[in-house]
Amino acid sequence: MNGETSEAAKQKTRRRLAFWIIIASILGIAVVAGLAIVFSGAEERAETTRLVFTSMLPLFGTWVGTVLAFYFSRESLEAATQSTIDTLRLSGTLNDRSPVSQVMVPASNMTAITLGAGETAESISLHDVFSQMRSSGRRRIPILDTSSKALYLVHDSTINQFASSLGKNPADKGAFTETMGDLLADADLRSLVEAFGFVSQDAVVADARAAMRAIDGANDVFVTVTGQKSEPVIGWVTNTDLAESDS
Repeated sequence: MNGETSEAAKQKTRRRLAFWIIIASILGIAVVAGLAIVFSGAEERAETTRLVFTSMLPLFGTWVGTVLAFYFSRESLEAATQSTIDTLRLSGTLNDRSPVSQVMVPASNMTAITLGAGETAESISLHDVFSQMRSSGRRRIPILDTSSKALYLVHDSTINQFASSLGKNPADKGAFTETMGDLLADADLRSLVEAFGFVSQDAVVADARAAMRAIDGANDVFVTVTGQKSEPVIGWVTNTDLAESDS
């Protein structure tokens, strides 16, 4: 699995970036301010001190504000999107005729595993997939190819079922070393991770429901431009999303 494309890796990178930029800003401003005050003349020291603080504090505030805006931008967008959807549901305006775009999770907000160059889905560690589910608070994760086309969709129940059949704990990294290739070798489990439908970006909620019902065991539908599986995913709709919209 390409660790840099995983949600856990992205969150870790954002945390590190926020931490080091803030630390660097504090140290840099402190050093510059200290040198300016120390090397100013005795008569000018009071005025220099005031000038340093009036100049540096806004700069520091801008740096911190930029970092926090970057760090929390995705979370704020997700909260705003969910709030909009909840409002539509409560008002009764989200129903079978509603555009699927009002229900779907946009690709930019999806927690997914995207293959890196030269990487295959079969080589992905199931323990890593399971761990990413736990760290992101998700119970299902799509696997996309390098072009963002949907390959598989793995639910935690499928991993648990496979691990249980081997007498292993999916959370035990040392013991649970199986890969997606091992899971796909089981025909029944393969059918589970391939059970999802497709609809176009112009589809409505009723179309998504129909696409889901048309595939045995499907609990998910991906949205592409024209509804073809050969196209990059632009959105994702789960059975939970559809259950929460009015029939």
